[in-house]
Amino acid sequence: MPLNRTISILSDNRTADPQRFQCEHGLSVLLQTPSAKILMDTGASGLFAANAAQMGIDLSDVDYVFLSHGHYDHTGGLKTFLDLNNKAKIIVSRDAVSGQFCSERGGLHSISSDWPLDQMQGRTIYVEDTIALAEGIHIIARIPGTHPRPMGNRLLTVRSDEGQVPDDFSHEIALYADGLLYTGCAHNGLENILEACPWPVDTVIGGFHLLDSDARHQYESDEQLAVLAGRLAHRCPQVSYYTGHCTGDNAFRILQSVLGSSLQQFSCGQQIFIDLHQRENNMKKIVIIDGGPRPNMNTAQILRKFAEGAQSVSEDIEVKTVRLYDLDYKGCMSCMACKVKGRASNICRFKDPLTPILEEIAQADGLVLGSPVYFGDVTGQMRTFLERLCFPWLSYNDYSLTAPKRMPVVLIETMNGTPERNNSNGYGSMEHCIAAALGTPERLIAYNTYQVKNYDRFELGAFSESAKRNWRDRHWKEDLQKAFDAGRKMAGGVK
Repeated sequence: MPLNRTISILSDNRTADPQRFQCEHGLSVLLQTPSAKILMDTGASGLFAANAAQMGIDLSDVDYVFLSHGHYDHTGGLKTFLDLNNKAKIIVSRDAVSGQFCSERGGLHSISSDWPLDQMQGRTIYVEDTIALAEGIHIIARIPGTHPRPMGNRLLTVRSDEGQVPDDFSHEIALYADGLLYTGCAHNGLENILEACPWPVDTVIGGFHLLDSDARHQYESDEQLAVLAGRLAHRCPQVSYYTGHCTGDNAFRILQSVLGSSLQQFSCGQQIFIDLHQRENNMKKIVIIDGGPRPNMNTAQILRKFAEGAQSVSEDIEVKTVRLYDLDYKGCMSCMACKVKGRASNICRFKDPLTPILEEIAQADGLVLGSPVYFGDVTGQMRTFLERLCFPWLSYNDYSLTAPKRMPVVLIETMNGTPERNNSNGYGSMEHCIAAALGTPERLIAYNTYQVKNYDRFELGAFSESAKRNWRDRHWKEDLQKAFDAGRKMAGGVK
């Protein structure tokens, strides 16, 4: 099993050595991890295979071929690959295969692929939602549009019954593998793709679709690019970026002027090695917020099991649990102190016993929120806590949401309802704030939990204690195991 994560650039617009490696308008990247060999996109033609041969790379043992979206410059070499490899699974959105994509740059023309459908039969995994492909490997779908998408998208369309309509890039997916995030062309926007990824990222690679302006077309200005780079540096200070293909040379220079050595440009024939054993584990502290009133009931038990899972990975990881019902605090006071000009803060400035907890969360590396569901919502204590946590993140200049740092988040709900009779609104609008500012959270729900330990003592005639017991006997251990596994996952352990 290799110690290094190896990234090989097989197709790109640029080449490291014109005498040995050809280039094209396309992108194909081979990723080798300790658990899998993945070809990420296939470029515009069979050129990727010729460059692989020059690099001494055998493509016949690739495990997966991942196709980020439906444009020919990422999928045109698929037939060549399938001729060389008879085992790899094909990972793609169904809409990427069925869509008829066009570009208006230089006149309306097709940028779709001629898909080898016969060879794809029996080998294709069509992705509609975010899925776990294998241990440590995830496919990210349904990428949100919280942040601006690249201006270069405006000349890209798809055919519909109404004619040519703007491409919404719902067919674009991203790949996460053991800390690496592959963006394809990032038509949905790099920030949105990062937001959609709930797992810790140390490396981002792909095109960013930040085109250089010319006399005919104006895209992001230098100022806009610098602001974008600043946001990336603030939100993801530990991430290394590798880009090429559809990231223009001027765009790259502006981004690098802010991001420095954390941003590098790739080209055909290049290989990047990342030692997994020397990679720093950034998970040092996890804060768990218990929004339940009873210290030994369902929510508390699940949160303790989560903490056990995290601590089983490493004794060096600090896990702190805060019980909100033990604190005397208030919700947002609408004092607006977090938004005073020249003194704006993304941590609440109102002082009470919640203040040190909010300050700890700002420096933590992982956040877990747990609450029972009352009347379809989280508890009042959890809601008021979330007001204090999230409102300082919200900018009233552009309605963006920026936390002190991004981190993995798990949202846990325990409820009396069953999956079939679930009226829970959960974390409601606050879940959107958390996703935008910290990253898409993972959710765990424990259904049909015990309300009390002794049903004979209370007026609870609408419930059958025996039915509750039967459900608990079948599901509670599984619920606790899921929480334990989620703790290990957040802490960086292998499930």
